[in-house]
Amino acid sequence: MKTLLALLLMAICCHVSGNELPDYPYIALIKCGHGNNIDSCFRSSVITIDSPGITETYGVEHYAFSTVSYRVGDAMGYEIREHVSITAGNSSSTDVLTIKIIRTIDNAVMFEGEAEPGKKIEVSL
Repeated sequence: MKTLLALLLMAICCHVSGNELPDYPYIALIKCGHGNNIDSCFRSSVITIDSPGITETYGVEHYAFSTVSYRVGDAMGYEIREHVSITAGNSSSTDVLTIKIIRTIDNAVMFEGEAEPGKKIEVSL
């Protein structure tokens, strides 16, 4: 699984030279429970991604998160910029919402956390 993730992250990360960072230097891996239905954690809540100059909000009532992300193993991947904050409410009654943020240039885990059912998770980079 780690090898597959590393290969996927290398494919996602654009080519950079010198000390430049790609436009989207991080990937957020977001998972709801053990299945592949990420939207079940956002049935009556949202995930908000704030970065300089843009705020994106996803949820069943807005725009389903699964339509702007892609499958990475049993999680959904979403490319994010620097100086970002993510707030996600977990509206599932049974599943735990997890977020892991990885720096794509070296696969370093920058954040890993979870929200129990009915709770929320916040992270800023």
